[in-house]
Amino acid sequence: MPTTLRLRHWKIEDGAARLLATRSGEASDVLAVINTFTNTAAVAKIASISDATTKSLLSLVREPAVSRVVAETDEGEIVTYYICRTTNITVKGTMLAGYRTPIGRLAVFDVGESVELEVAGKQRGYRILEKLELKPLKSDDLWDAIDSIWRRRRATPQTIPSLRKLVQPVDDNAFLAMLDGESEAEKIREGVVHEIRRAMALRDQAILDKIQDEIFRLSIDHQLIILGPPGTGKTTTLIKRLGQKLDAQALSPDEQRLLGSATNRQRWMMFTPSDLLKHYVKEAFNRENVPASDDHIKTWNKRRHDLARSTFGILRTGNSGSCILKEDRRYSSFSVSDDPRQWFADFKAYHQNRLLSSLREGAGLLKDSAPNLSDPVVKELLTTVDELSPEGLLSAYAIWNRIEARIEPLLKTSRETTDKLIQQQGSLLYNRNNSVFVELATFLESFGQNEDEMDDGEEFDDDTGTEGTSTPNHTTERRAFQAYQQFLQSHARTLYRNGSLGKSSRAARIRDWLGDRFPPAEWLKTLGREMCFQNAMRRFRNAWKRYVLDVPTSYRAFRRECLALEFYDYQKPDTPAHIDETELDAILFLMLRSAIK
Repeated sequence: MPTTLRLRHWKIEDGAARLLATRSGEASDVLAVINTFTNTAAVAKIASISDATTKSLLSLVREPAVSRVVAETDEGEIVTYYICRTTNITVKGTMLAGYRTPIGRLAVFDVGESVELEVAGKQRGYRILEKLELKPLKSDDLWDAIDSIWRRRRATPQTIPSLRKLVQPVDDNAFLAMLDGESEAEKIREGVVHEIRRAMALRDQAILDKIQDEIFRLSIDHQLIILGPPGTGKTTTLIKRLGQKLDAQALSPDEQRLLGSATNRQRWMMFTPSDLLKHYVKEAFNRENVPASDDHIKTWNKRRHDLARSTFGILRTGNSGSCILKEDRRYSSFSVSDDPRQWFADFKAYHQNRLLSSLREGAGLLKDSAPNLSDPVVKELLTTVDELSPEGLLSAYAIWNRIEARIEPLLKTSRETTDKLIQQQGSLLYNRNNSVFVELATFLESFGQNEDEMDDGEEFDDDTGTEGTSTPNHTTERRAFQAYQQFLQSHARTLYRNGSLGKSSRAARIRDWLGDRFPPAEWLKTLGREMCFQNAMRRFRNAWKRYVLDVPTSYRAFRRECLALEFYDYQKPDTPAHIDETELDAILFLMLRSAIK
């Protein structure tokens, strides 16, 4: 058998090379470097070739077979399959099967086991008679296989250190070889000789065990989590799974429909905990003939920052973002990290209920302040909110999105009124004391207002954002006037609804600072009604965006409530904007989940 196997390796490679010679010249420059598993350029070139048959032949030249299985079919026929790492193509005189295909599963089962496989849409039964696990190696243009494990029925497994040495004829130097410890007995060893690790790398496991094999063959619509200590094959199993799902020949018809075009199959990403492991993972992908660039393999820490800063605007940078990541601090508890499921479910429910509560409050404001309750837009908004539930938010967003253009004129008219009122009041204040806004700016700086939480509903009072988002060329006085404007808007709305300011809120401190410079009650009532109307209408404009973009604000409110009620054993941060890595992951996860709904 070993001599036959060595010849078979050569025949597989030779047959594949001959077939390549009859095809296009795309593969010619790949063959020059194909003798190494980790040559990235060769793997990338193979992947760029459009013809699947050419790619399969190149893979065979690169690595002929990783297992030889002898099995008996239900009809009593004895068949011998050579299992290849990736390919599934016919070479004359040899029964080849790609490991990713159903027949490839024969390499997983133990000698003596019977198995049913679906082949070409039909169930076929096999009983494993003999199995040889191979690690092919080409040296001096000759194929060898090192530390091959040979398993047969009713026989102890044997390890063959080198097939080439095993089949070499005995010569006159046999006696000297024996003295050097290279006796015939050393050419086949009883039992399984385990591999000695000589370097840091992911172990090359061409054939998985039965449990891993079952996992990696699950259809693409399964979501998985694989748990286990280091070295148990978690990463290897995931790499095998991804390799199979990128191989069109190995996909079932249903999976092919789910994945669609070849372009879709290249839209994947794998995360590693460190840059060092990233290097080893790339080598493992090369062995599976899967090109893996830096765009495909990333560390989560880097990807987390990219998403949080550039994509979703969670982390504060310049004039955007509302949170500050403190990587060296921990505010969420260890119990949350160990099992975050209930914590995340509560956070998600809080976010949805907060959005729903905001919309219901908006409907209440609209009833109190709308100039015309019979206006068709106002009526449609109120009708939609009446029977709204968290599960119905997405449907309601679709309705409000259709009337978006009709909301804008109503808002514009009201905004022109409030702008005029506030500018008149600011002018009166300035004419009495033309340094008033410089003094206000100094006062605002004294208590670091940028770190305060907003009063309820304050984010809907203005279209221009907070003073922290003003453009760089705005003067100190201009920024102070914007703060004064936001105070009047928020305070007038609160008074109109018979509410009161929080004792330590920014608005309450500005009110106390103004003292007798406070506007008259009738003026505040007029402004308050208009602000209630604007505040209400803005809750329904671009409401669908808040389903995703308001997640960071919802989380800060959720944590604030948990701290007050002593839920989840939070540590209070130095400022409300600070979050830890676990908290950022939860925010990102909910934003991503919300965005794809």
